Amino acid sequence: MTPSAPDHEGERHASSMLKKGIVASKCVRESKSVPPRSKPREDGPSQLVGHHRQDNDGSSGCPRVFQLHLNFGHAFTRRQMGDAAEHLGFDGQMGVVHGHVRKCARIHGGGFFMNNLEEVDLTGRFGRYAAVLGLGSVKKVYRGFDQEEGIEVAWNRVRLRALAERDPSMVDRLHAEVRLLRSLHHDHIIGFHKVWLDRDAGVLNFITEVCNSGSLREYRDRHKHVSLKALKKWARQILEGLDHLHTHDPCIIHRDLNCSNVFINGNTGQVKIGDLGLAAIVDKDHTAHTILGTPEFMAPELYSETYTESVDIYSYGMCVLEMVTREMPYGEGESVGQIYHSVTNGVPPAALRRLRDPEMRAFIQRCIGKPRNRPSAADLLRDPFFHGIDDDTTGTLS
Repeated sequence: MTPSAPDHEGERHASSMLKKGIVASKCVRESKSVPPRSKPREDGPSQLVGHHRQDNDGSSGCPRVFQLHLNFGHAFTRRQMGDAAEHLGFDGQMGVVHGHVRKCARIHGGGFFMNNLEEVDLTGRFGRYAAVLGLGSVKKVYRGFDQEEGIEVAWNRVRLRALAERDPSMVDRLHAEVRLLRSLHHDHIIGFHKVWLDRDAGVLNFITEVCNSGSLREYRDRHKHVSLKALKKWARQILEGLDHLHTHDPCIIHRDLNCSNVFINGNTGQVKIGDLGLAAIVDKDHTAHTILGTPEFMAPELYSETYTESVDIYSYGMCVLEMVTREMPYGEGESVGQIYHSVTNGVPPAALRRLRDPEMRAFIQRCIGKPRNRPSAADLLRDPFFHGIDDDTTGTLS
């Protein structure tokens, strides 16, 4: 059975029918009928009731409409979605069924999985709530839920429409990069679960693990008195994550490292690098060319459009500065243009000049020096700065 081209009027009809408990309707060219199930199948709290063909449906303008009836409950299983696909003539293509009704699902209170979800992915595994966890330079992060594993996740949405209009190849390239990043497994890198591109909406969606204490910036704002020992432990964990990215084959440059996309589990002190949606996969010369990032944390060479993974070391130094001072670098009321002028002319942020601890100041200065002089993440992990941090040390920097 071959589906017809998408029909918006048919979707509006599906929306109205959804209020009555009809989850999906799909227009088809052929008149072949699929017999209804002899009895409903029950899987947990939801029930597949059956389906039928409705001929000459005037409201949608479709000569043939198949409709799937469901009793709404807490969650529909993957097997039920497979049944839905089979009944509607898309055997083995659950995504097609859900893709046809995803916009309609909101009418029924946010989707056919849980009544307070705003959206579900095409497989039906991941759901998105309305609650926003964070905002990035091009990204919005929502609280999500993995219904298969029963755990909370982060649902990330990157809007690509403007980027696609400027350079259509960037969309496919970014999608491919995030797919590769999903294969990364490291204790100090946020895990990827799934990524997909919504071309109609111009949005790249990806699902990641979530750290319940939020970003390091938020955590540091809540906890103002932190020991030097704790700060060094966080700094070392970030470096371990960076070293994994930079020694990956191919090399991965984060490009937007800052304290808003480094996350922490407050009950364990474990830190993880996140917001990998803007990362670049680079070839053997370790060179990238796209300008992306957060101005206060961007290395000077990022503006020249040719750079290596050492830009992450610069950003890392600015992260450490923010962790220590609880101030944004160049937060002294400068505009983006003024920040650009300061960075490209080697003027350090005022927060660094005010930092009284000489060891900490020297460590940060190593990170934000000239590209050719910046140490690698592996070099920094061997720096005496980190010696003895597992011992009981005293003193705070705030």
